Amino acid sequence: MKKIDLNKISKDVLDNYTSSVSYVEECIDENFEVIIDYISKIKGRVIITGIGKSAIIGMKITQLLVIDDGNYKGMIHMHELLKAGL
Repeated sequence: MKKIDLNKISKDVLDNYTSSVSYVEECIDENFEVIIDYISKIKGRVIITGIGKSAIIGMKITQLLVIDDGNYKGMIHMHELLKAGL
């Protein structure tokens, strides 16, 4: 049986996350602040959707938005929307 090199796997995973975070950091430009400002001024409800990791990120975003302004911001998993036929 082949021995699994957990150290190499761990380093590969961390390298992947590091490069992903660096990429996201490079994508943040002047539009990012405009979008955040726009969302924070919405008086109604904001619904964020996603599947998988996008859903997890969506949940974190809605938690931050609720803490920030106290208005309702919700997260609906895309799977639930598909089941509802929306």
